[in-house]
Amino acid sequence: MLCAVFYTLIPFIPCAFAGESVEPGKTMVSGDAEKASRDLFLFESKYTGGSNFERGGLGEQDAFSTSFAYGHRFRIAGQWFLRTGIGYERTDFGASRAPVPTKLQAFSGTLAVEYVMYDYAGAALELHPGFYFENEIRGRSFDIPWDLFVTIPITKKLYGVVGAAGAAFYSYPVIPIFGAIWLISDKVRLEAVFPKASLVYNQSDDWEFRIVGEAYGGGFRVDRTPATDPRLRDAVVQYEEFRVGAQATYSHFKPFDLVIGAGYNFERNFDFHRVGEEFKTEGAPFVRVAIEAKF
Repeated sequence: MLCAVFYTLIPFIPCAFAGESVEPGKTMVSGDAEKASRDLFLFESKYTGGSNFERGGLGEQDAFSTSFAYGHRFRIAGQWFLRTGIGYERTDFGASRAPVPTKLQAFSGTLAVEYVMYDYAGAALELHPGFYFENEIRGRSFDIPWDLFVTIPITKKLYGVVGAAGAAFYSYPVIPIFGAIWLISDKVRLEAVFPKASLVYNQSDDWEFRIVGEAYGGGFRVDRTPATDPRLRDAVVQYEEFRVGAQATYSHFKPFDLVIGAGYNFERNFDFHRVGEEFKTEGAPFVRVAIEAKF
């Protein structure tokens, strides 16, 4: 599973760079509690329209990303599983005069121990060793993002989520995960968990709709020979997005889910935090399509 994002996979909260999404449906309150899909798959593309950099004279930039991830679960004992996987993601950025990467890529694996109920991970420790780079795959682009979380039942309708995530390339090496899941009814739930919050409506077994607000990003090592600013050569950059949107998921063709979404990206930020330099863009709309499968 990819984990270029500094906010990695937590229960009920899919992150783009993080690979397999985990979105609970009606099985969260009914169905086979011991069910655990063994194979998880994601293919996703997203386009963000052009927007100007906040600094004058740096021009406009858009972004296009594509990702793939596959994971497999091996039962350890009871509802405890070992999950392994691989993934790749690439984001290409439009030309501009800003001294930022032309692309960011991640090629990584997953090693996780997780507790699975109703086919969703309620607790896990995950490691995502891999290369997080611009063009050059080398030792200095290797990192091991990690995350640890647990879902705590409070009542039959309310669950707490606590945990942490981290990586050497992040501006803050450890980031908290916290919040709550409220099952408002059999069809409606609120997933109020940092860094991604959603209001979800399960219209039927085939259709799910959600409104989403999220912070998203990851840490990378850029190339050794950028065109400008020698301070940024071989530097670490944390790429961040802050956005809201809506999405629809169609699940008729099991085990495949078809997802389409759109919204507004308020800000994209290239933060070279180790040298004290950053470049922010203004807002722009985005669209997203994905195919997910659990079987």
